[in-house]
Amino acid sequence: GFQFFVKTGSTTPTEPTTAPTQPTVAPTEPTTAPTQPTVAPTQPTTAPTQPTTPSDPSQIYYTITWYVDGKAYREQCAKGETPVFSGSTDKPADEEYTYTFAGWSPIPVPAYADATYIATYTKEPIRPEGAYLITWIVNGKETTLRYEAGVMPVFTGSTDRPDDENFIYCFAGWSPAVEKVTKNATYTAQYNRIPLHKVEDFVDVPKEMWCYEEVHRAAQIGLFNGMSYLHFEPNGDVSRAMIVTVLYRMEGEPEVKMARTFSDVPTDRWYSDAVLWAYENGIAKGVSDNLFAPNAPVTREQLAAFLYRYAQWKDYDVSGRGKLTVFADNASISDYARAALSWAVDSDMLRGMQQNGRLCLAPQGTATRAQAASIMVRFFNAFIK
Repeated sequence: GFQFFVKTGSTTPTEPTTAPTQPTVAPTEPTTAPTQPTVAPTQPTTAPTQPTTPSDPSQIYYTITWYVDGKAYREQCAKGETPVFSGSTDKPADEEYTYTFAGWSPIPVPAYADATYIATYTKEPIRPEGAYLITWIVNGKETTLRYEAGVMPVFTGSTDRPDDENFIYCFAGWSPAVEKVTKNATYTAQYNRIPLHKVEDFVDVPKEMWCYEEVHRAAQIGLFNGMSYLHFEPNGDVSRAMIVTVLYRMEGEPEVKMARTFSDVPTDRWYSDAVLWAYENGIAKGVSDNLFAPNAPVTREQLAAFLYRYAQWKDYDVSGRGKLTVFADNASISDYARAALSWAVDSDMLRGMQQNGRLCLAPQGTATRAQAASIMVRFFNAFIK
């Protein structure tokens, strides 16, 4: 507008002495481009695959970073829209593998914040040409054999390691794990060590007793201990926890990573790790969803089931089946245990017993310490050593 200045004592208006007061601040138009990132992405050096300048300045945009084969691509995505990468997700093959795009991690979702997505791939080995040398090391002795590329190498020699005065050695596999032939490689035989115990004769297991040899073998290799120095208590009960502990010892007592599963298995008992290991690997199941009953006497069919599942887990041959109909009490076998008992009979681990003049399997009967020791030693001799 205009201002008027009047001289003192005069009524004649004067012209303004200065220009009209226009705004001294530049019009409130943006002086810079919309607030895009001020630092250009360092990777890649080419322009992003989508426009970086929003088409609608009033819209809210977020920065989406795509990682493809180690390279970063940054793009803008309007709020609420699902980002789509329009560039190439190809990953070149290398000397060993070809790569196929498998999707983004995580899966892209509508943009409500800056986000980062990483391209994932499946890979397939490239079958090489020619042949390679595979070296097998068994008990310190090396055997080098030639295998065609692409085949799974198999060692056909003996992996037995002689026992010594302190340990029995059981072959446990190769280190590293055997893979298809793509290059020269070396594999070393690994063993579980079972300590040999020097035990005196148990006074309650005389030489004429049916289980004498097997009870002493079980004690010698550490599968079963006596209840005291001179007493084995062959007719005593064996708990469910004791059986899974014996299997756990056979396996070399591997580290247990599973959290506590059963409310009746505290973490500080002698059998805690064994129970959790057996459950984790499908060898032993609970009596309910949250109870294992570790101190309950193991039945003969439960014992057979534990051994059957352990043998399956170890990839032993469990195809054999014995006739259960030869046992007078076969109708009392639980459905879950039929395959296990049939296999145990065929493998000569369970032989039945005479009851009232009839051959019976007694599947629901509890296994005595002598019976359990004998069965475990037969299993050990047949499948492990």
